[in-house]
Amino acid sequence: MKKAIKGAMVIAFMTLGLTMKAQSCSNYYPMKKGTTYELKRYDKKDKLESVKFYEIVASSGSSATIHTIVTNKDNEEIINAEYEMICEGDKVSIDMNKVLSETLTSSLAKSGSEASAEVRGTSLVIPNNLEVGQTLPDSDIDMDIEAGSINLNFSIKNLEKKVVAKESVTVPAGTFDCVVIEQHTETKMMITKKGTVKMWLAKGVGVVKQEDYDKKGNLNGYEVLTKFE
Repeated sequence: MKKAIKGAMVIAFMTLGLTMKAQSCSNYYPMKKGTTYELKRYDKKDKLESVKFYEIVASSGSSATIHTIVTNKDNEEIINAEYEMICEGDKVSIDMNKVLSETLTSSLAKSGSEASAEVRGTSLVIPNNLEVGQTLPDSDIDMDIEAGSINLNFSIKNLEKKVVAKESVTVPAGTFDCVVIEQHTETKMMITKKGTVKMWLAKGVGVVKQEDYDKKGNLNGYEVLTKFE
């Protein structure tokens, strides 16, 4: 069951940086079928923690289906799932309740655990155009897991999300002109942890770099775009 919970937590944290581009309705992230990209996550000592691989397996003028595979530092698969991004007027959204519920249920079944899971929360929403000073919608995810007499709750809140700058950043995949987004996070599983996430997003590419800090401003880890094709 620990692997299942860890997988759900990983995909929940993935949503911190998720925004989506549709060629007909947004400026961020590709939606063309066949596009692939990879991000690698490192701890504060530059040691590899995970690799995230994404492929757009289907697309239309208003939505895209993304297949993602996440492996840990030992190249063991911890997530293999698909999710859909939908263009809605002047914004793009993703229903993480469905993604997390399906991922968690599948993981629990594979682990042989007699457990059930319930996922609640708001859809992630990002406007199609981002400007410095712009405030973005908050989002939250809440998960309840029951395994026999054990009841676990995990939640994550993304708060005070704001576009703070425009910068050029160089990563293994290249050099990109980005908007910089900062947001406060609150995660709870037994205890509550607060921190800050800083993201660099490039037009037509998406998340190029992300840094995570604790409440004192110390770096916890970071991820960078390593491939984009």
